Amino acid sequence: MMMEKKTTFTFRLILFAYVAGGWMSGCTKTEYMPPTVGEQIPYTDTVTVTLQEALKTSSHSLFYNAWERSSVAERLAALGNAKRQYTLLVPTNAALAAAGWDERRIAHSGVEALDTLVLRHVFHNKLGEAEWGGVVGSYHAISLLDYPALGYLHPDSTYYFRANLSRDNDRLWVNGQDMGHAESISATNGAIWPVEHVLEIPQVTAWEHLKADSRFSLYTSLIAHTDAQYIALYTEANGYAPDAGHEGTYKYNRHSPRQYGLEPYPAGAGSKPYTAPLNTWFIPTNEAFNRAGFYTLDDLLAYNAARGLPTTEWYIPTEAGQAPYYRVVGEFATDSLLDYHQNWGMRLGGYDFPGGRTYTQFYQNELAPLGATRHLVSSYTELVYRQIMPTSKTVFYGVTHSHYMPFEFSQGDVTYMSVRDEPATRIELRGRAHHTLTGVIHEVDQLMVPSGF
Repeated sequence: MMMEKKTTFTFRLILFAYVAGGWMSGCTKTEYMPPTVGEQIPYTDTVTVTLQEALKTSSHSLFYNAWERSSVAERLAALGNAKRQYTLLVPTNAALAAAGWDERRIAHSGVEALDTLVLRHVFHNKLGEAEWGGVVGSYHAISLLDYPALGYLHPDSTYYFRANLSRDNDRLWVNGQDMGHAESISATNGAIWPVEHVLEIPQVTAWEHLKADSRFSLYTSLIAHTDAQYIALYTEANGYAPDAGHEGTYKYNRHSPRQYGLEPYPAGAGSKPYTAPLNTWFIPTNEAFNRAGFYTLDDLLAYNAARGLPTTEWYIPTEAGQAPYYRVVGEFATDSLLDYHQNWGMRLGGYDFPGGRTYTQFYQNELAPLGATRHLVSSYTELVYRQIMPTSKTVFYGVTHSHYMPFEFSQGDVTYMSVRDEPATRIELRGRAHHTLTGVIHEVDQLMVPSGF
């Protein structure tokens, strides 16, 4: 069975907005024709300063000094096209000083360090008051800060720092953090939004973050152990590892961190590693497992053994040129137990290893509004084929499946979540989310136990 990814994005990307029309000049009173009722009145932009000029005359002198000493002006010029628009999230002087970026440090820092500071705050395309009017939800903005050694969706692409931008009661939120009063400064080539914090940029993947935090040791050790156990089962039955076989056996080389998007796909010959679409996980701490009666890895492995382990069976592939082999049948009970935490409940919904999903990076301030929607999590086409005898002509046809947000959220002083129509699964989200290169980790201290478990 083959899977074909269907790219469906539910976030609004900040897009170019070019308004067609001519300039009005030299109009006299007799020449002016009032618009008819219901007709849109042409908008005349009276702003005449550029982003750089607006920065220079603003109170944000520290960021302006960093901008001047960085290579951002040269980078913008290299992008070309004088009509390009940008959005700047400019930390106030107090924000930069609190992050250790005072006048002395900026004056003595090299271009590379200043580029890392400045470029994370510069985003493609303009998001000003006019563009934001009436928008509900978040914008997914792509910055100019690149990670040259990492690709995004493809090894030949480049990973850029991304941010979720939203407004709530005249407050600006960026990646789940309140950035202060939302009031923009307009420029001819974009918009400036002062922010009260320096943007945090990810340095590690979600899997690296989880492994480095001892509070998630039960989760990471379980994932590593069941992956190794699954591969060993295949290897013992066939006498070789699944990645040493043919195309049909590669799928038994189980690697859950990659499957769930916690870790990038590895680099190939002459290429670099690359991430899947940024994702969100609700990862249980050791306390969550303890509350469910699991105190050690052995407890979890015994739970799997009691509920039945995967087995192998002889399989003869229908694909030409593929030798028969023993395939692995079934999974571990803990795969289902944790499916809502790491896989949006897709396995429980009958979605075995879906071929694609949408951009699903959500911060805590964005989750409550999602509770009332059927937000698309994954959409893919299952390609089914059959052979027509005796000509052996192969006919393909597809069936598109969609998997929607399985959770409901409620937000007040504390954010709670539960599986839809299963109030017994209600749990609390704790603290701020952990922002990583592959997505957002929300830590939870309880398990969302599926029905029947």
